[in-house]
Amino acid sequence: MRNLEFKEETVADCWDEFPELGRLHREEVRGADDDSWPSQDWYIARNEDEDLKLFTARSNGVLVGYCVMMMGGDVKRSEELCATQDVLFLHADHRAGLAGVRFIKYVENQMAEAGVGWLYQSATPGNNFGKILERIGYSQSTITYAKNLQGE
Repeated sequence: MRNLEFKEETVADCWDEFPELGRLHREEVRGADDDSWPSQDWYIARNEDEDLKLFTARSNGVLVGYCVMMMGGDVKRSEELCATQDVLFLHADHRAGLAGVRFIKYVENQMAEAGVGWLYQSATPGNNFGKILERIGYSQSTITYAKNLQGE
């Protein structure tokens, strides 16, 4: 859909809109049995400290996508401000054409204006859009694996 509006918003202002979209996101990337949910207090505190930036995609005022970027350094690029994507999601009904690319490009532009030198994006095995990232100038830098050391 072409009527998407992208903007930076605060986590506190949007939090109540996340549950349904977050559920769809989790099901797509991790499966329906995943009930993990981020800490509201943690996200709001990082956002207030400007360590976290939230970008939204809206269609007729309704939240249909989000991108959370974590601001900070990188050990290899300690002299530059870097940002790492925490989550990126756009509802499947709004991915037609170049909507996802437009959203990513909007985030890139906002990060560049904030002084970010390096932007790190990630994709999950359940929704690997790495080829899209490569087409718009990204190169694969790492392959990350996770293991829960405190549970099963």
